[in-house]
Amino acid sequence: MPHPNAERGPWLTPGITERLIELHALTGMATMSMGEIAAKLTFEYDALITRNAVIGRCQRLCLPSRPQGQRIIRPPKPRKRSPRRRNRFEEPIAPQMEPQKLTWCPLTIYDLRDGVCKWVLEPVDSYPPYTYCGRPAPHTSWCPHHEHVVYPRGRVR
Repeated sequence: MPHPNAERGPWLTPGITERLIELHALTGMATMSMGEIAAKLTFEYDALITRNAVIGRCQRLCLPSRPQGQRIIRPPKPRKRSPRRRNRFEEPIAPQMEPQKLTWCPLTIYDLRDGVCKWVLEPVDSYPPYTYCGRPAPHTSWCPHHEHVVYPRGRVR
């Protein structure tokens, strides 16, 4: 038969707080957990008391915190790496082309228009003014030669 104060809360039952303090003090150094204290109080007072209720009540009563068990420090689990896939080339990779002699007139930035190659002819670490390729490039920003430099295996469309 439930206690008459059960619907108002188990902590209103006379003597339950004192018993909690007693169990907390007795098991401070022992291995009895807060869940086990809650189970013992539930059994003794025939009222549902949860582990979280015991923890909260102990904190509100300013009871000293109990020593934690020794934590086991485990080394981190090694990451499973997926096996690297090797690229399989069905056709040989074309050798790098030798620089060709210019048979066209390089353009400056002011001469660039749609339909001409916008490949910068100077090295990356040089300073402006840059000159650009200027060959006809009807569909992209680069002429077929420079597009092959950017996409050696062909453009994915």
